[in-house]
Amino acid sequence: MDKQMFAGVLSHPVRCRALTILADREASPVEIARELDLEPSHVAYHVRLLHEDGLIELTEEVPRRGSIEHRYRAVFFALDSEAYAELTAEERAVFSRMIFSFAAADANCAFSAGSFAERPDHHITRFPMQVDEAGWTEVNQLYDNLLTELYRIKKESGDRLDDTGEKGAPVLAFSTFFELPANRVIPRHFNWLTSPE
Repeated sequence: MDKQMFAGVLSHPVRCRALTILADREASPVEIARELDLEPSHVAYHVRLLHEDGLIELTEEVPRRGSIEHRYRAVFFALDSEAYAELTAEERAVFSRMIFSFAAADANCAFSAGSFAERPDHHITRFPMQVDEAGWTEVNQLYDNLLTELYRIKKESGDRLDDTGEKGAPVLAFSTFFELPANRVIPRHFNWLTSPE
């Protein structure tokens, strides 16, 4: 996915919303249109563009009253650490850009709906650091532990919601850390940020 494609997704609210729906489940343009209260032909156009850009894939063609219903889902797959490490740097970049595009589309939709900052205890942080190899390893372990905890919270919340019948709150937890270009100058200490300690 190139920058122009990425910008194209975020620049149109229907495309953005369709992508987030298809990142969560399989659906047809008609089903998406019903959910968004839009004309099916309008949604189908944007779904076709997402398909042409390689962000979604056709999963099924179902005969429906003399026509064919096309069902799609986001091109998204999980990789464990070993499988991810076996990818080339270019393949990792494509995979990472795609995940980022899904998260950015979700955030864009939440901003548009007004839900992103509705709760005062939501979280968003941009935290640049300069680290040595030991620091890199520690950050990596921190994010692995965070993902493990998120899996636990998702399961336990799902069990409680099943028991109570409550709807619950849809949440996107998006976390990342990555190496910036080598010429980027980042302060080594908290000389311009306030430390939580």
